[in-house]
Amino acid sequence: MVVQGFIDRIREVNPLINSVVDERYELALKEARDADAFLASTTLSTAELKLQKPFLGVPFTTKDSTAVKGLFQTYASSHFQITYILTELRLSSPTLKLTNSMIQS
Repeated sequence: MVVQGFIDRIREVNPLINSVVDERYELALKEARDADAFLASTTLSTAELKLQKPFLGVPFTTKDSTAVKGLFQTYASSHFQITYILTELRLSSPTLKLTNSMIQS
């Protein structure tokens, strides 16, 4: 499974780079299984899937300044939170983890 491969690699290199602030691996794996099940049962054409869910099942990471339900957050404006929530719903992508975010002055 692609998502499991990403998780394994994150676990391998994180002790060296220390970038993971919080993780949601189990939920990401569930979301990947849900995406597989959706693809197996959908009546949408490939063209419709490209338009409606262009990144369905593609794992990604985000900064800890981004609001992700149930995960640690350092800071963010409500604009970024709302934009992220809308983007996450549209993409239907499994979020793997949060990474460190530098505060810029």
